Amino acid sequence: MWDEDGTPSEWAEAARFSTALIGEHEWEGHWIGYRPDGGDSNGFRSRWHPVNADAEEWVQVDLGDNAEIDRVELHPTEPLDGPTTPDGLPVSAQFTEEVKSEKRVTADGPGGFGFPERYRIEVSNDPDFAQSTTVIDCTDEAHHNPGVEAVTFDLDSIDGRYVRVTATDLHEIDPSDPSGGEFNQKLAYIGEERRAWQTFALAGLTVRDGDGEDLAVDKDVTASSSVEEGAWGRDKLVDGHYESRMAPQSPLLRTDVDLGGEVERAQAHFCGLGYGELYINGERIGDEVLNPGWTQYDERVLYSTYDVAEQLDAGANALGLWLGQGWFGRNARGWTGFGSPRAILQLEIEYVDGTTRTVSTDGSWTAMNSPLLMNDLYDGETYDSREESKGWAEPAFDDVGWDSVVIVEAPGGDLVPQRTPPIRVTETVDVEEVLGRDEGPILDFGQNLVGWVEITINDADAGDEIELRHAEVLLEDGSLALEDLRSADATDTYIAKGDRTETYEPRFTYHGFRYVQVVGYPDELDPADVTAKVVHSDVEPIAEFDCSNEDLSQLQRNAEWGLRGNVHSVLTDCPQRDERCGWTGDNHIVSPALCYNFDAARFYEKWMGDHADVRSEHGYLADTIPYGYGTIPEDPTWGITQVTIPWHLYRHYGDVGVLEDHYEGMRQYIDYWHEQSTDGIIPDEYGNYGDWLGFENMDGRVGLPRDLFNTAFQYHTTNLFAQIAAVLGNENDAEHYTDRAVAIAEAFNEAFFDAEADQYGPGTQASYAVPLFFGLVPDGHVDAVADNLVEKVESDDGKLQTGFLGTRPLILTLVDHGHAETAYEVVSQPDRPGWVYMVRQGATTMWERWDSDTRIGDGMNSFNHSPFNLVSEWFYYALAGLRFDDSMHGHGTVEVAPAVVDDLDWAAAEMETVNGEFASRWERTDNGLTLDVEIPWNTTATVRIPYDGESATVEIDDVAVWENGAVGSLPDGVDDATAGDEEVVLTVGSGSYGFDIEH
Repeated sequence: MWDEDGTPSEWAEAARFSTALIGEHEWEGHWIGYRPDGGDSNGFRSRWHPVNADAEEWVQVDLGDNAEIDRVELHPTEPLDGPTTPDGLPVSAQFTEEVKSEKRVTADGPGGFGFPERYRIEVSNDPDFAQSTTVIDCTDEAHHNPGVEAVTFDLDSIDGRYVRVTATDLHEIDPSDPSGGEFNQKLAYIGEERRAWQTFALAGLTVRDGDGEDLAVDKDVTASSSVEEGAWGRDKLVDGHYESRMAPQSPLLRTDVDLGGEVERAQAHFCGLGYGELYINGERIGDEVLNPGWTQYDERVLYSTYDVAEQLDAGANALGLWLGQGWFGRNARGWTGFGSPRAILQLEIEYVDGTTRTVSTDGSWTAMNSPLLMNDLYDGETYDSREESKGWAEPAFDDVGWDSVVIVEAPGGDLVPQRTPPIRVTETVDVEEVLGRDEGPILDFGQNLVGWVEITINDADAGDEIELRHAEVLLEDGSLALEDLRSADATDTYIAKGDRTETYEPRFTYHGFRYVQVVGYPDELDPADVTAKVVHSDVEPIAEFDCSNEDLSQLQRNAEWGLRGNVHSVLTDCPQRDERCGWTGDNHIVSPALCYNFDAARFYEKWMGDHADVRSEHGYLADTIPYGYGTIPEDPTWGITQVTIPWHLYRHYGDVGVLEDHYEGMRQYIDYWHEQSTDGIIPDEYGNYGDWLGFENMDGRVGLPRDLFNTAFQYHTTNLFAQIAAVLGNENDAEHYTDRAVAIAEAFNEAFFDAEADQYGPGTQASYAVPLFFGLVPDGHVDAVADNLVEKVESDDGKLQTGFLGTRPLILTLVDHGHAETAYEVVSQPDRPGWVYMVRQGATTMWERWDSDTRIGDGMNSFNHSPFNLVSEWFYYALAGLRFDDSMHGHGTVEVAPAVVDDLDWAAAEMETVNGEFASRWERTDNGLTLDVEIPWNTTATVRIPYDGESATVEIDDVAVWENGAVGSLPDGVDDATAGDEEVVLTVGSGSYGFDIEH
């Protein structure tokens, strides 16, 4: 650096940086896991056959010698890792034969997979079965699939050496008819061939003698065909396990390393799936939890990098890995697991003398079960502290008795560095009240939160079990309301070791809860010994909003809790029941609110990568990303996240890179839905949800008409993509998609707009609001349609009737079209349906349904759900008036246009943008109001100041910039002043401005 005289400064100290490991060739280690007692086992499976093939398959066991056979048992499979049909369809829990209801929606896998509809069992002394005795004949008629229950046959005692099961009618997998009902692949629309297939599979074959001994264990098995890979194989049919099973869900892996020199620098690159913790010399590395983030693991896997030089010693060292199953090791609806936990580590060391060394995971590591007997995202944990291995990650530990690890298959996806904010414990919450119950006290934390509790246990005997049961609300009798958790047990169990004082908190699960019931505590519980820990992706809070209406202030606090509680590497629908998926619909509704309140740039960059992993080559997506629930293709009103999320990131954070990275994905998405349209309209049958959970024009939970919503949202994304093309300088695309958007608008209005009545569709709040919000209303009709919307709201007593699709357009478009008072009436409505109604019922987060308080036990009823947190966006956009007019890219442009509604005395908001602070505060005075604004650096703002009539005066520091309907003196920073519709419009540069408005 040189000063004004040309004198150079001293040289700065040299800085260093390193880059991520890119590509498999830079990874020297292997994926390792713990696979005792045969490891993962699904059982035996034959090859696939087309469903129209007249195929038979058989499998037989050689008992080794002639034996007396009294019983044969066939054990159905419940695959732990989702077999895939030859044309690429994962067979998930949705294909289970067990009938699912709203109250029991998950299964561990497709129970009964491969169990034949017709079969026979034969016994012979001839391995070729030239002569045999048929002991069971179930070939006359198709038999009901047993699900996961064993099918047992007691025989009249028969001698034989070989037992064969022949499937004469194989189990069919028909992708057009999963038992999961409406949530499946829509074969007519996906573009890829998805045929029906058939196969034969069993988890176990048991052959018992008169004493009940299983004669088949570890005997030779032959078959007409057999899949011999992963968790499938002939030997797994007779391994002594009678159900599909996973290797230990939470192993400890370790190794000793003698470095033999002083370390200058060291980096550890680590990934543990589903979740993993890294230890060096007994010290836990990093403060992340539930790490790494959830991805489609066969497409992309995230790893973390740590600087660990301070943790390494010059001599003996120990490395330890503690793994949990997470999403990787479980099935849920359409999500298929990948098997038992596994890990990869690469430790890169630079010594003081400049030499280097790499230590990686390989077959020399050892492994053992951890004290975590069970860990599951939905069900919780069981931790047996008696099984702890003290000092297991320290150099002096004696691992005699530990087993060798196994080098296992990689998950299949590319290893990429984790850039998204990791999940952390961000704060703690104390018990607010203790509610006495006979079975154990219920602790009320006063806040619906996401995470877990830490509990200190005093004077427990070894073997005492303490249960922590979680719920969001209580029933009228004061007990936990558990029905709406559906199949999620949401229970953590700690088994004491008998120390005077023991402390426990979970590590590989999380819960959504306000209440925790403690069952089995050895003595009277001191509430000070229990603390709730708040757990979520550590997105940085960047904004605050408040106003003179305490109900709305509480509503904003509820939104903040609801937003951050649902960011768990993806923004989930809810954090408590057996779902917790990254629903695209929920995200496009609430993503602007998340971007206002938090720095969500890297969080959503990661999720856009998830879109790329899930997106078909034809351009369609899935309802949930990563895919675990809903339909493929997605509802056309939900998957718009492919286009809208990058646009929000560009506007809020100036991120043009995300537009470039996902441009072709957006194009494919837009073009796919264009191809599905008929004369510009996307028909009803493509939509799943409509205006979901509204109060108007409903078919069950679905708000109609779906074709209106489908087409309006297609216009919206097409129009946005044209704007994105223009931003990126792709002029031909901008023109092409603008023309297409115009054509869609014309078709939309031809189909749904009654120009004489200025009415869209059925004339509901949503059918007016959505076209207004997206700019579909023809010129000359906008004001009339907006007036009709206001009239409709007023006829509904000022209450919203909209659901997921219509609510955000409703409250925003009312403001945009000059009806802020009506929008405020809707938002501040104290009666059901409405947000303030929730607050006055004691809600501390947003409900899934406007009437959730009346639906406890319905099975689809969450008290912490993402979408209706959208109201927080309205607070910033409307009441505080902080708007991103174009983008913060380069020289930012913003707008300040507060809605000064009659009921409020003041409103204020501030947020940290990429260019600095963006803020406004207005407050009424005796003869007008004051408006203070802060405009970020390198940003131009349009400030819209409301005023009553030409007599209004707008001053800055006692200097009138607007007076008597004309421009006054413009101080530095104020470039222009003009009159708008009951407003003064100023153009200002960066800086702080205090406006006094006098009427």
